[in-house]
Parts: sequence; structure tokens; C-alpha cells
Amino acid sequence: MTHNDTVSLPPVVAGHIDAVNAHDEDAIVATFADGALVNDAHREFWGSEAIRRWVAREMTGDQVTIDVTEVIDHHGDTIVRGRYDGTFDKTNLPEEPHPDQLLHGPRRQDRQPDRHPQHSATSY
Repeated sequence: MTHNDTVSLPPVVAGHIDAVNAHDEDAIVATFADGALVNDAHREFWGSEAIRRWVAREMTGDQVTIDVTEVIDHHGDTIVRGRYDGTFDKTNLPEEPHPDQLLHGPRRQDRQPDRHPQHSATSY
């Protein structure tokens, strides 16, 4: 895993990326808070059970991997850009996709606490 040297991944975000790359369903789900939301391609998955079904079908089921190319701190939010690969249907995808994930990890001390102590991900 590579990332921008100026911003490091918060531990829960690094754990999420590592779990995805290891295709470890339990470890992936453990990186989400109980009431987390995943918004994937304009579809929403709320809560642990819905997220677990999504992970099993579309992350571990499709053997998804993430090669992190850039990490950005944007006012306390961690934005991860990367190259995704796996056995999913790549029809109509650009050759070099760089989707963003907005991952809410524990906030900096100067920010209001996030209502989700771990993270939710968008734009897989």
C-alpha cells in the first residue's frame, strides 16, 4: 500500500484497507460502527447486517483489492483515492479509475465528535 507522505491513514482506515486487501469479511465489517452507512454507486447500506451482506457479495465475493494512490485530510475527513481491482464487472469503467472514498475516522481534537466513532465509506 502506498500513500501520500504528507498525510497518514488513521488506524481504523488503514485497518479497513488491509482487511479489504486480505478479503477478510469479519475484519472489514469490524471497521464500521454499528449504525454506519455505506453509499456505493447510489445505493445505501445502513447498519452492520446490511453492510455485512454488501461486503460478502461485492467486496470479498468479488475479491476486491485497493491500491491506495493518495490520502487527503480535508478538514478532519480522510479521503482515500486508489486503484480498485477484482473480479467485478469492469464494463464501461475507465482504464485508470480513481474513485474517492470519504472515510470518517476518529476526528482531530479540535473538531466536534463524529456521531460514528469508526467510519462510513462512500463512492466505492
